[in-house]
Amino acid sequence: MHLQGQSESMVHQENMLTKDVAKEIRMGFVRKVYGILSFQLLLTVAVAAPICSAGEEWAEENEWLIYTCFGTTIALMCVMVCCNKLMRKFPINYLFLFLFTASEGALIGVICASYTVQSVLVSVGVTVFIFLAMTAYACLSKKDFTGGGPFFFAILITFSMFGFWICIFSLCGIYFQWMEVVYNLMGVLIFVFYIVFDTQRILGEWGGHKYQFSLDDYCFASLTLYLDIINLFLYILALFGKRK
Repeated sequence: MHLQGQSESMVHQENMLTKDVAKEIRMGFVRKVYGILSFQLLLTVAVAAPICSAGEEWAEENEWLIYTCFGTTIALMCVMVCCNKLMRKFPINYLFLFLFTASEGALIGVICASYTVQSVLVSVGVTVFIFLAMTAYACLSKKDFTGGGPFFFAILITFSMFGFWICIFSLCGIYFQWMEVVYNLMGVLIFVFYIVFDTQRILGEWGGHKYQFSLDDYCFASLTLYLDIINLFLYILALFGKRK
């Protein structure tokens, strides 16, 4: 009985040690993801700010740059989503992430150029506040949202179809302002939910969540959260921003 008790104690200690090691590894993954995310956001600002300051006229005179960045963004997104293995290979993953972020920054600069500086700054501030609040909620909440992936995806598809029909109506000369307001409001709410969802997937077992990003998917995890933040900012800007 005494030996059995010692054996059970040793097994328990080994399990606790394994869990501690797993948490330490996950903490390192989280730090890495948020480090990459910080660089992406800084690069976006560095690229977008000069283009935004140049104004709409500069953007119209350099349409080739806009189309190039748009094509690059779409192409890189397709490659990164369809070829997941490339996003796990260093330094290819960092190169893809850099090119995608730089191209996205240029497009954001063009979009922001059509709004007043005050609108852009307010939208940035609101986005930062929401992101920090939702990150805190995702970390502190005992509810696990990582199992809601199919549900969130279904909402996103419905939202995309709604946007598609708005585009069709506008091409036909039909415009409903209330539909655009509803669309932008839906966009804000959806990406608020996605920030919580993706943050918990990044925390994974460290936060006690069922589903998580693989440790090799640090670039893909940072890209996912980056797109959540960028989309949230753009929908807030469209909803409350004042055009020049």
